Amino acid sequence: MKVFSTLRADQIDLSRTSAEGVAGLKSFLEYAEKGKKAVSIVSLHDQLKNKSLTDIIANKIRECGYEVHTNIGCSGYRVDIGIVNTDNKSEYLLGILCDGYNYKSAKTVRDREIIQQDILRLLGWNIYRVWTMDWIDNHEKVISEIIRAINQAQMSMGKKPNDEINDLEISFQEKQITEKPVEQVIIQKDYVSYKVDYVSAPIHFCGVLPDEFTHLNGRN
Repeated sequence: MKVFSTLRADQIDLSRTSAEGVAGLKSFLEYAEKGKKAVSIVSLHDQLKNKSLTDIIANKIRECGYEVHTNIGCSGYRVDIGIVNTDNKSEYLLGILCDGYNYKSAKTVRDREIIQQDILRLLGWNIYRVWTMDWIDNHEKVISEIIRAINQAQMSMGKKPNDEINDLEISFQEKQITEKPVEQVIIQKDYVSYKVDYVSAPIHFCGVLPDEFTHLNGRN
């Protein structure tokens, strides 16, 4: 993406307005100019707030032998926990969303329940949701389900779509068409041909004809 703008991020003074759109524009221009270095002190403070259940789950997954990253992303839609694909360190096998600070900071229910997950899935993420109450009730079960989800992600990522197509054995059975000569069909049933007879009938006039009609017929 290339951004053309007559403004720079440092030219936007947020002290003069409280509009969220202006703040978003400033952050966008700052990110376009500096990349990930544009993450502000506020966002770093937000990441520190998110330590609790996220870090506990991440440590448990690390104990199982997986490489784990936390608080992935620079936007408001961060992934709380990401399990790294060891075959390709630039990919994540699974993204885990918790109901911690990132979840609570979403402005609307639609943002946190629908939009965030839909956007992440469109970006290629395999998403798994962990709820605090489930963790408190039975954290061992949650960890086992996470490991199962990681294994399923490994299997799905290890098989390309082209391989799936090649594995399908498709057989086509061609139908053989045999040509036969056309036989003349003779109808044995007796039938009577239909004939239309035209019978001429005389025209009889009743009463006196109008003068116009008699004039046209030469009888005047």
